[in-house]
Amino acid sequence: MPASTGTDAIFDAALDYIISNVTHIVPLDAEPTAGFSDVDTPASSGGQQLAKRAFSGSLLSKQPDGSGGRELAVPTYGYLALESGDVDHIALIDDGASTILVYYEHDDGNGNAVSVTADQAFNINAHTVGIQNFQSA
Repeated sequence: MPASTGTDAIFDAALDYIISNVTHIVPLDAEPTAGFSDVDTPASSGGQQLAKRAFSGSLLSKQPDGSGGRELAVPTYGYLALESGDVDHIALIDDGASTILVYYEHDDGNGNAVSVTADQAFNINAHTVGIQNFQSA
């Protein structure tokens, strides 16, 4: 089967949508399989949210991903943990529209979840989220 290809403009349109609409970044303790309610509900109340921080798309930048796709560079960012747990996913959301724009797996760079403690500050290191093979949530 031939590889699917697209121009940078196609990839960038999707990334621009995220940049234009993101209002918050949310560290999660699991994949948000139930949708927005998982991202918007603290882990202790049955959701996956461990922290939530206002976030501007101006902090994101588009770049080539090195394998033919495009990606967003997400800078190092500080948080105050609302819940104790292990961050293994991150969601970028449009809170006003109750929409998950993108969510993705995340680790400490060594394959381990990022352990956080309630009411303590923590950082999520700079990372990227890319578009290679589209999958609709």
